Amino acid sequence: MIGRELARFLLVGGVGFLVDASAFLALGALLPLVPARLSALAVAITATWWLNRRFTFASMAPNRWAEWARYAAGSALGASVNAAVSLGLLWQIPRVGPVLAVACGALAGLAVNFLAAKHIAFRIGRAHPSSAGS
Repeated sequence: MIGRELARFLLVGGVGFLVDASAFLALGALLPLVPARLSALAVAITATWWLNRRFTFASMAPNRWAEWARYAAGSALGASVNAAVSLGLLWQIPRVGPVLAVACGALAGLAVNFLAAKHIAFRIGRAHPSSAGS
């Protein structure tokens, strides 16, 4: 089960990366570096919550806003790691460029985000394997 979930999570993460990088490039033309980066992360978190809800974890939680809040809170640590890595690269090695910096940040936050999604955000509203035969 975890292999299938992880594979789907990675696919959703790829889409999230495209959303994140596109938003960062667009917002980077309008905003200073830090607000552009944090805003792009917020857009990507929302996009990946929706995709993971539907595709990865098949959540049936009735309160989507509470689920989104759990997902966003659980993703905060992964997003912090992501932002620290991407901004650190841009500040220390500016020639890295924004897309590669975002990719490195996304990889750094991946494990944190998967565990938070699986065990915090989507644990409510999913059928647990131990209850399948009950």
